[in-house]
Amino acid sequence: MATIHSWQKTEKKLRKLFADSLEKGVSGSAISVSFISRGYTRFAIGVPYSISDNNLEIGPYFKNDIAAPPSDYQQRKMQIPLYNIIDFRRIELSDIL
Repeated sequence: MATIHSWQKTEKKLRKLFADSLEKGVSGSAISVSFISRGYTRFAIGVPYSISDNNLEIGPYFKNDIAAPPSDYQQRKMQIPLYNIIDFRRIELSDIL
């Protein structure tokens, strides 16, 4: 029997929760995500665009706990390895805008 890794469970949950957003190019929701980066727990909020090569791509991100987003729109995407994700939740943009 094949072993299901935690990142595979994370991917499955993300795909289900953001089925209306991923790979669509537009979204009415955002993601709040906690993850490990360089040994520290980090936090970011952004629009979930895609999942590929075991990475969640969000952007343009609104908030990153250590730095402001880049001013260049094309650089405002963040790749988060699925195996580094601790927790996430969906935020409806209509609730905050």
